[in-house]
Amino acid sequence: KIISSIKTRGLVVHQIDATVICEEPEITPHKEKMKKILTMETNCSFVNIKATTTEMLGSIGRKEGIAAMASVSLLCE
Repeated sequence: KIISSIKTRGLVVHQIDATVICEEPEITPHKEKMKKILTMETNCSFVNIKATTTEMLGSIGRKEGIAAMASVSLLCE
């Protein structure tokens, strides 16, 4: 839905930089598959995915959840 909304406005996804914040599961074994899916869904070839932890602080540190942040650059077609 988001991609179609972006296209409707005459924009394309140029770059994606995403960070997954969690104690577990280990993200590294899944990064390439995640990149592949994002690349296919967005037709964007500049995709970066990284992971970090909260050093066991807060609800994420207690393994009660996972958070994610993403920065996306859009260009006019």
